[in-house]
Amino acid sequence: MPFNMDTLLIDKRLIEDYNGSFNTKFKISEDIGFFIKLLCIEKISSVPLVLAHYLRHDNSATTRKWDAEKWESTVRLFFDAESYCKLYYQDKLPQFYRIMNYRIYRFCLDVMKTGNIDKAILYIDKYDKQWYFVIKAANRLNDKIKCKLFLLKNRMLFKMFWNKCYKNYSDSSTQKR
Repeated sequence: MPFNMDTLLIDKRLIEDYNGSFNTKFKISEDIGFFIKLLCIEKISSVPLVLAHYLRHDNSATTRKWDAEKWESTVRLFFDAESYCKLYYQDKLPQFYRIMNYRIYRFCLDVMKTGNIDKAILYIDKYDKQWYFVIKAANRLNDKIKCKLFLLKNRMLFKMFWNKCYKNYSDSSTQKR
């Protein structure tokens, strides 16, 4: 999203009429979950001006050491918003699912980039139903190939392939974190 939640103006009646709130069970990204639900009930407009500045502190969620369990909430918030989307935005469900599945794919790649292949495999298996949808919707061949790799049931072959073909990719990504 090209903005922060602190820059939104929301009519209080929308929150009251549609029972909109932040889901506090998420450790991070609860604002994104709220925003997804908001998009299900109301069209959003933006002003292409910088009207606020976001200050990141050393101990904020976006600057702390990356933790897969914590960041998984960026995936789970879509499952939380799914029933809301079905209720208020049913005609846009295909777009919702495309965005959700791509977020799940990016999350699993992020776990792999940390070098913890075994943990990544746990998440790949957990979200195994999504890979077919990502393959179908992906525009980039590279994304399709990675998802087909995720579908390999032989995990030893998966690890060998990932380590051989994506070692440089993982090394350079890990250095950036």
